[in-house]
Amino acid sequence: MAGLLNWMNINCPKISFLLKVDDDVYVNVHNVAQMVESYHQTGKFSMFGRSQNCGFPPDHLNNFGPARDPNRYQITLEAWPWHTYPDYIIVPVYMIHGSSILPLLAAMQTTPVNPFEDVYVTGICSEKAGIKVLFSSGTTSLYAHSPFDDECEARKYLAWDDWLSPLSHEQIGNLYSGATNKSCNNPNASIKFNFRSNYSTYP
Repeated sequence: MAGLLNWMNINCPKISFLLKVDDDVYVNVHNVAQMVESYHQTGKFSMFGRSQNCGFPPDHLNNFGPARDPNRYQITLEAWPWHTYPDYIIVPVYMIHGSSILPLLAAMQTTPVNPFEDVYVTGICSEKAGIKVLFSSGTTSLYAHSPFDDECEARKYLAWDDWLSPLSHEQIGNLYSGATNKSCNNPNASIKFNFRSNYSTYP
């Protein structure tokens, strides 16, 4: 991730946002445009995503802390001596405001690597860099948290794993072009993505 951020800083220093997406994630480009338009001015020195607790009861928190049992997820006390991590975004998709890239790079240069990208980039390094981490709240979300198969439901999300929805790119395109028979109360109307800084607050 540090290599990507360094390349972006050198070659695209004036971008509004960097959208980081896993290769098995579908991106609703219509909502990406809405997101950029809404937050390119007010989202400076911030990153946006979804917390683990979305869809769980209020006492089910995002930050489980490092695993100490000897398995492939183990983080030793020497590697991270604290019981919790800084607030972090789950990894399939998150957006970094362009103003956050250089501070994140500076933090990475002096921060030992954690093997988990979400913890390291959106938690440890963002806290060190003074980057505000914001989590989706309300009925819309940067990343879908449950399965769906209705085109109208797709309007609520910026991205989702391909196993969460069978909808094709053509179906999503038809929704926005008006070629579908689905009545979604004006599918091209603006969608507002809301965020909060408290990851443990449900929903």
